[in-house]
Amino acid sequence: MPATLPSVTVSQLRAMHESADELDEFTNEYLVGKIQTVIDKAQGRWGDRIAARLASGHLTAHLYAETIGEAVFRVVRNPDGFRRENEGNYGYERSAVVAGGWLFFSSENMIDLIGYDPGATSKIGTARTSRYRGGV
Repeated sequence: MPATLPSVTVSQLRAMHESADELDEFTNEYLVGKIQTVIDKAQGRWGDRIAARLASGHLTAHLYAETIGEAVFRVVRNPDGFRRENEGNYGYERSAVVAGGWLFFSSENMIDLIGYDPGATSKIGTARTSRYRGGV
């Protein structure tokens, strides 16, 4: 049976982020649901690995909660999915992925939770085994 990951409370979410007032427009039930969805995704993808890192101390309970909170905040900061906003000469644009309101784990989140980013390309190059230099 897979390991069960710890829960994260709305109170923890509020305490962790300076922009916690952004949460005021959402019901507690909505936030609890989003938190649980993030935990369920992490559980389904990497539950045993996260539990092992928590047990070994390589991942602290605080960093785990903070990382879950970051994923939740990406959704609640822009629930309407606005990508661009302009007023007069001032404007800004968000990344399409972030602006879409999708629930996802960033590369940094994955490094924090499981110790590496499974989507990163290998840093290992190829080894030359002969003097052939490809037309050089």
